[in-house]
Amino acid sequence: MSFFDQTSLLLSRLATSPCSEVGEGFELLLEFVSELAMVATMGGSILFANSKMLEATGYLAAELAKTPVDDLIISPLFRTLLIENSEAAWRELPLFLMSQPIRTREGQTLIGDLAIAPLLYKSKPAVMLLVKPTEGLQEMYQDVATRIQAFGALIEERDPGTASHQRRVSALAMLIGREMGLDRYDLQGIQYAGLVHDIGKMAIPPTILNQPRSLTELEFEVIKKHPQTAYEMLKDIASPWPIAEIVLQHHEREDGSGYPRGLTGDRILLSAKILAVADIVEATASDRPYRPALGLHGALRELRKGYVGRLDEKVVKACHSALKGRSSPVV
Repeated sequence: MSFFDQTSLLLSRLATSPCSEVGEGFELLLEFVSELAMVATMGGSILFANSKMLEATGYLAAELAKTPVDDLIISPLFRTLLIENSEAAWRELPLFLMSQPIRTREGQTLIGDLAIAPLLYKSKPAVMLLVKPTEGLQEMYQDVATRIQAFGALIEERDPGTASHQRRVSALAMLIGREMGLDRYDLQGIQYAGLVHDIGKMAIPPTILNQPRSLTELEFEVIKKHPQTAYEMLKDIASPWPIAEIVLQHHEREDGSGYPRGLTGDRILLSAKILAVADIVEATASDRPYRPALGLHGALRELRKGYVGRLDEKVVKACHSALKGRSSPVV
């Protein structure tokens, strides 16, 4: 049996029944389940939370009712499934999401396994959310840090130049994130993703990476594989942040011209958008085998002129603001 107890299984079956419509009596049942429980609209408004959810997150019921559900369950995948989905997709539920980060009122993070099931709540499409907190959060954080450090050491040994680039990109991405008002939790995820965003280049022959000329079309196709390679290396790390997905997306572009999946707009994680801008600025400002460094001002000019419509304007603006008065993107 999954993390559902017998009562939760009963509720899940009830919720997925085509004729099922629930109300106040259902809320009473949710008080007796062993999990943290909520009911929310497909648009992300919280309609009800049981006492276990309120206690674990530190919210009062009235406060939680004014809190968007994706401020509480800070998972890009969850947001895509719940808030950006259609009613047709709603009927495809239930599903399970393992190790999802849940933010408390005080900004701390719980990690929990999440189950989602559809129901008609007072005649309107809604979802039931059941969360079982995962033990060992601190151990998970430490394990992520240890693994990132190990990958960093591996890259340093293989290619010190790439390792140095990653450290500078990570620092610059955090600077941009702070400028955008991101909290410490999100900044830490960006930091870790930045420190390994080019680890997939370890699979690319040095003869291609260090070409003193522009790449051929065939060579560029080889280079374009590095985000997917990195994803495969990182995807099995148990982490409160979607590090592998951020790294996979750091070459995606707003207009769909990026790679490897050609994502557009809101389908790209904000952390990946920030990492993309930091990566471009640092790479352009620094020496490359095929061209000399353009410096910070040259990099910012290139950012304004060469990437119009391809990068998130808010992130670009934050980058300019964060680097105002500086002579180098190295932070």
